[in-house]
Amino acid sequence: MATALGRFLKKLRLDNDELLFDMAKKIEMPTSTLSAMETGRRRPSKGLAEKIVSAYRLTEEQIQQLHSSISEANDWNIGIDASAFSPKDQNTAVAFARRFSDLDGDDKEALPTPQGRGGSPAEIVAEVPPRRAAAVPRRERTSPMR
Repeated sequence: MATALGRFLKKLRLDNDELLFDMAKKIEMPTSTLSAMETGRRRPSKGLAEKIVSAYRLTEEQIQQLHSSISEANDWNIGIDASAFSPKDQNTAVAFARRFSDLDGDDKEALPTPQGRGGSPAEIVAEVPPRRAAAVPRRERTSPMR
């Protein structure tokens, strides 16, 4: 999911003819962390704006856009109190949250919403048919194991 911050970082990187690795090195950050921020899978780390401003010659407008996109990225955080959930339900909630961005529009439309529908949340969830994961073929061994 592209965020304003992700779009800003990618544009800055491409405008400077840099690979992700180059930008990460320049702002002293692991490539995986920068990639996760660019794709919206991770919130910006503290001090990100200062590192970018000191590493790149940004205009005042770009600096304002950077700060604005960092603020927006930090606000898009949803919390859930799962303390009353069973361990299995906690794991399910975490797994769902991690994979939510992989769902396409039709999958998201199929998710139940409590607004305007009768019944308890359990009844609403029961209406959604379970999806089976696609089978992933095992890789054949090319040499015997020792």
